[in-house]
Amino acid sequence: MCNLTKKLAIYATFFVGFVFLYLSLKGVDYAELARALQSFKVGSIVFSSAIYLSTFILRGLRIRLIFDNKINIKLAISSSLIAYALNNFIPLKGGDIYKIHFLSKQGGSRKAVSTASVMIERLFDLAAVLCIFLAMICLLNLDMISWKITNLIYVILVLTGLLAGMFFLVSKFKYINLEGQLPFVNSDSLQVFMEGWNLLLSHRHFISVMLLSLFIWGTEGFVLYVIIGYKSLSLALLWMSTLALSFVIPNAPGNVGLFEWVSIFVLTRLGYGEEQALSMGMIAHLVQFVSVIIVGMFVYFYYKSRVKVLS
Repeated sequence: MCNLTKKLAIYATFFVGFVFLYLSLKGVDYAELARALQSFKVGSIVFSSAIYLSTFILRGLRIRLIFDNKINIKLAISSSLIAYALNNFIPLKGGDIYKIHFLSKQGGSRKAVSTASVMIERLFDLAAVLCIFLAMICLLNLDMISWKITNLIYVILVLTGLLAGMFFLVSKFKYINLEGQLPFVNSDSLQVFMEGWNLLLSHRHFISVMLLSLFIWGTEGFVLYVIIGYKSLSLALLWMSTLALSFVIPNAPGNVGLFEWVSIFVLTRLGYGEEQALSMGMIAHLVQFVSVIIVGMFVYFYYKSRVKVLS
């Protein structure tokens, strides 16, 4: 039953991706789309790719900070590159699962701690993207999403409450001996997992990781700023944050279909034509897809070959 559920979940993600891809291409003037794609300069695409790859250095620094500087910076950067590359092939964010395995095997950390670190990363990513999204909505004075700004504030408050709850829970678990208390759970692993959240108990680490997360996503917004021809940084940040928030929807590997549809949805409401918006979405997707695939898979096979040599 478990295997059947997994298969159905995987098929569902591909179906969702196909639906969004169909909606993105429906009614498109392909001649106009081709002209729009030809207007992009190769130099800008290469420059955008270089900036995008630089965010993985920042992600590596963040992972190292989460591990309290107990992990090699090279391993930290490599783990993010490999995870993002594999997420373009494996459904349901399988690259993140491999990242846990990679950090445990190559970095020497316990799997429970690696799992906690990846969850912390995702949590701070969500918080940073929500902050940027809300700021851009207010700055541009837009109501492009079905909910109102007040409802967005409610969402922020709920997330803040969850963070506070996790902070309280971690602080309590730190002093609780779980051995023998949970018969159906490996209490030792759970204890280590909860201790992996100790970052939330340090105000200095908490603020540092949050600021670094904002800088990471701000840099990703700058990538889109280059793609739209340096016309509006606030528009690029709104586009980026909407894309990032949409990725919580289970979707095909590499966010194929969803990426293009969200790009059209945002950019057409900001004055761009459908073909122009689609071309920008395709170029932005190409920049992220190709650059991380090339570098990420190179790093992946490098570590694979290294393991074989050592064995």
